[in-house]
Amino acid sequence: MMKRVLTLVALVAMVAWVSDAGVKAVKQLRNDDGKEVVSSVSKGTVASAKKTGALTWVSVDSCNNAFGQSAGDIKPLAYDPYIDQIALIHRGRTTYAAASGQLWYNVSTDQGATWRRVSELNAGVGNNGRYPSAAIANGSHATVTDNVKFIYAAPKLDGPGAGFGGILYGVDFPIGAGAPTAFKAITTDSSYGSSTSIWADDATDDIYWLATANDGMHFFSTVDYVTINETVPTGWGTADFVTFGQYSGSSKARGGNPYVGVYASWTGDDQADWNLGYSKSADKGATWGAWQRPVNTWREYAPFNTNMFLEGTAYGRNVDMLVDKDGKVHFLAAAQDTLTKRYSVIEIYEGASGWAGKTVANVNPSTYLNYTDLPQTGWAIHAAASPDGSVLSVVWLNAATQAEGDTMPDIWLASRKIDAPEWSTPVNLTQTPDLFEISLHMAPVLKANGGDSYTAFLSRSWQIGAVPPVVPAATPASEMFVASYTFTAGASAVGDQPTVAAKFSLAQNYPNPFNPSTRVEYSIPTGSLVTIKVFDILGREVATLVNEQKAAGSYTATFDASNLANGTYIYKIQAGNFTDTKKMTLLK
Repeated sequence: MMKRVLTLVALVAMVAWVSDAGVKAVKQLRNDDGKEVVSSVSKGTVASAKKTGALTWVSVDSCNNAFGQSAGDIKPLAYDPYIDQIALIHRGRTTYAAASGQLWYNVSTDQGATWRRVSELNAGVGNNGRYPSAAIANGSHATVTDNVKFIYAAPKLDGPGAGFGGILYGVDFPIGAGAPTAFKAITTDSSYGSSTSIWADDATDDIYWLATANDGMHFFSTVDYVTINETVPTGWGTADFVTFGQYSGSSKARGGNPYVGVYASWTGDDQADWNLGYSKSADKGATWGAWQRPVNTWREYAPFNTNMFLEGTAYGRNVDMLVDKDGKVHFLAAAQDTLTKRYSVIEIYEGASGWAGKTVANVNPSTYLNYTDLPQTGWAIHAAASPDGSVLSVVWLNAATQAEGDTMPDIWLASRKIDAPEWSTPVNLTQTPDLFEISLHMAPVLKANGGDSYTAFLSRSWQIGAVPPVVPAATPASEMFVASYTFTAGASAVGDQPTVAAKFSLAQNYPNPFNPSTRVEYSIPTGSLVTIKVFDILGREVATLVNEQKAAGSYTATFDASNLANGTYIYKIQAGNFTDTKKMTLLK
């Protein structure tokens, strides 16, 4: 039995590795019949699924299956820093809901310690809702809930047994009231796709949502849910794209201006390539600016190269988008270098002098990233910003180490101050070698605790009754959990907590060749005095990267060769009795 399960998982993992180079169009998300399937695995309480590493998971609710949470471009978890409340939208379970396509939501008023199921959102009927997203609308920054709205949107099936084609949207006002109004289900032309995105203005009462249709991207806006505006803005039609991929995570608002980010191939650009771009409106969506994007391709910006492609599944890339305090856009994504076979979490962003790039972390391509029966979740890259946009954070799934046989995904986090040159050393939040972390999401807004302290809110699903180390399935009934993680933003933000290392190792620097900086990863299984030095080809020492006592863990050192000449350099690690050397190439 175990051999069959592992074989199936391996096949699913193979499906996950799809890059721009091999994908011509992004598929509709997978559909399901909504019926609850009795789990075939052992029953019982799974304590290890509720306390994992630095995270304590609190059970929120249950669904007929895990499909509703298992898409990379939805935002089911929302947090508002002014009323200090969290909300989670989800599909129902037929033990309490009219149907699994009926949407429900829960709220927490104590930062996720306890939760209350508020109400259904479909006007008492099933309505075949799928893959819902939600937000909390509080443009006035009120500290009481009287004028705060819970807003949502979702794709829907046209009917029982039918495919996607409609959308749902509505509001519960005020949040937590349990009296949702303005519910609308659109199925008239059956042209909408399998994804929606919804967000609220950060300075006014305006509310925005998106839905892709046969004729392009439809933009919706309202203030009161009485007057609903729907348009396909200029430049957003099907003729404007060679191929449209997806929204780049949830769209955002900053300074009273809505932003929409997409992953696509634009007509008139290099049609062999996919790119990332955004459009901004200065008048609440009445008109939109031209798509801003890296010239030709994001791969032309250091430290990237032309062998790199965005990574994901056939159902979408692993991409999210943030807008910082200065109104600059940051895309977070997973990428694959087809030459070195290296996989990375990367940042593509607007810098002071144009588009630029950073490597956040390297990831292990051996990591299992999908349910056994639902190959569409991927690296689960989700990003969040502080309320003022001065701090960014990102989470993703990755194995605990870079070892080829390490396959179980953990949850990782890194952060960056906007004025800092690099991302913090990533920290493994869960460190669960026998637990399959999956269906991960993060609220797009961080809680600011004062000073450099911030809290991120995370959600995930787990198959009810599945006992680790089983790899869960998406079809059986699923339980949803939420956890919080508090960290200190800055150059060493979460790097004070080293990850567990299985053996001494020195990794090949990345990127390589590089210009002018590169990163060197190394691991030590026991506390050691560590030195890493760099030498030129003649054996002359040119830099010392590390020279200190280190606790057991995995670390990253940065080498800046701005003042050195092109050529081959050698770097050497000494940790206790362990030594190793590797070559790297500086190419300016």
